[in-house]
Amino acid sequence: VDAEGNEVTDLVVGGLRCTRRIVRSEELAFEYCNAGGIATIANVICKSINQPMVMLEACRVLLGLLFYTTRSQADRQAAVEALHAQCQQRAEQMHAQAQADYEAGVVSEPPPEEMEVPEPDPDELANAAYGGWYQMGMDEVMIDAILQAVCACAAVEAHAKQLRLQRVCLGLAAYFASEQMGTSSLVGSGIEQVLTQIMTNFAGEGTTMQLSCVIINSIAMTSGDMYEEIKTSALLSALKTSVGKMATKKPEEKALKETCAATLEAASSGEDPFDAFSKTVTELDFKFTEWNVDPYPNGVHDLPSNVKEALRKGGKLKVFLPEKEKEEIRWRSSQDLNVFEWCMGNDQDYNNRIPIVRIRNVAKGLVHPALKAAAKKEPRKVAAKFTMCLFGPPNDDFPEGVELPMVAKSQKERDAFVEMMVQWRDAATYNF
Repeated sequence: VDAEGNEVTDLVVGGLRCTRRIVRSEELAFEYCNAGGIATIANVICKSINQPMVMLEACRVLLGLLFYTTRSQADRQAAVEALHAQCQQRAEQMHAQAQADYEAGVVSEPPPEEMEVPEPDPDELANAAYGGWYQMGMDEVMIDAILQAVCACAAVEAHAKQLRLQRVCLGLAAYFASEQMGTSSLVGSGIEQVLTQIMTNFAGEGTTMQLSCVIINSIAMTSGDMYEEIKTSALLSALKTSVGKMATKKPEEKALKETCAATLEAASSGEDPFDAFSKTVTELDFKFTEWNVDPYPNGVHDLPSNVKEALRKGGKLKVFLPEKEKEEIRWRSSQDLNVFEWCMGNDQDYNNRIPIVRIRNVAKGLVHPALKAAAKKEPRKVAAKFTMCLFGPPNDDFPEGVELPMVAKSQKERDAFVEMMVQWRDAATYNF
């Protein structure tokens, strides 16, 4: 799978969605892994830091595989205890037989007073104790690489407001943190900055809050030293604010807020982390990742009415093209909502067109040489908070690729445009 080729992004996304829908059981999950699937997914994730749609779908596939192959912590604890009980039972039987042989005169030496209980078979014990990652053949190197990639992707400014992407990135981090795997990789990748950003951008949002708390709780219960590394004032402040904004109208909302409040209370206490977090939630509930939820099963037709209306109406921005002065650009969607159209300057015909699914990225800030040059001339009007650039593959009018470095009148207008483009592109990919 080539996750970096602009021309095949939609094919990769479609393939990943098909994979997720086909793999619907533990048996199929292991069949997929035995065919080399887990290495493929790990490779796609690691190559897709700047490909948010691909990263989103690849993470959803991996979360699905882990969901089908991971038993609950209670079930695994019971399985481990059962193995030890079997060893205990065998030892007791052997001791009783040895005692009977001694009493019957079969042997001359009595069995030792203290019965020696053997340990369970290491492979059986590992299969019983560990989550699906172990049975699927994931090792520490692979897990570390995946966690570094999802943290890097979540930290990209252009991805900061993409809730579904942030949710699945958090979901994988929460899963491996709860398994006490890759914790040092999370800490080294700046997970506290990712959590702070998410709890700030989505303050009070229940799913991301629960996932964030599982990560914090699990790191605290894994290593007190690593917990102290992520326990920044910014993180605690964002956690407190976000918990305060969580909904409580429904019973399930109230219960969720209470579990997150327990994390806040533990983080605010001066106790040893192992004691403070001992009663917090350290197990991932996969439903909070929404790995199997398709928001736009009918493609662009499922976009909210106000978004569809805004896309068809379009708008005006300023664009900076090479060897040209700043020009007005007028944009809109096609009536079927499948194509991004635009015209510039005095041109009244929307002759420039690109399918929305072919747009590679809409990056915020001074991310294009033309914007950087304009910012030197007009630093107040062409500032990073007002600017963006739309990138797409080559076409007849843009043989080197579509690049539209633009500036909005305000940061609010810029952010609204970018978020609408991301939402539109996401919905359009479900048309395939």
